[in-house]
Amino acid sequence: MVPTISIVDDDESVRKATENLVRSLGYAAATFSSAGDYLQSDSIRQSSCLITDLRMPQMSGAELQQRLIEDGNDTPIIFMSCRMSSFFPRQYSLPPPRQASRN
Repeated sequence: MVPTISIVDDDESVRKATENLVRSLGYAAATFSSAGDYLQSDSIRQSSCLITDLRMPQMSGAELQQRLIEDGNDTPIIFMSCRMSSFFPRQYSLPPPRQASRN
């Protein structure tokens, strides 16, 4: 059986592009335009992974994650957003890369 990746995004073009990418990699895809639609579907039990937008009306991706955790669902989640500035402080920066040790 081919693993199913569920995609939740309120933007139809992003949802369709992500679906095409997932299918091109050999996975099945189930798409939803809202977190509520996903929560009411059978895909919750069938998904091997969830890809969700962080910023959506009614319920955000982070709120969706919290709801899934509360319901005992541990499906891996990949978050995506085109507006990260609202989720991370402007001062946020990645730590410097670690230097490889040479033996």
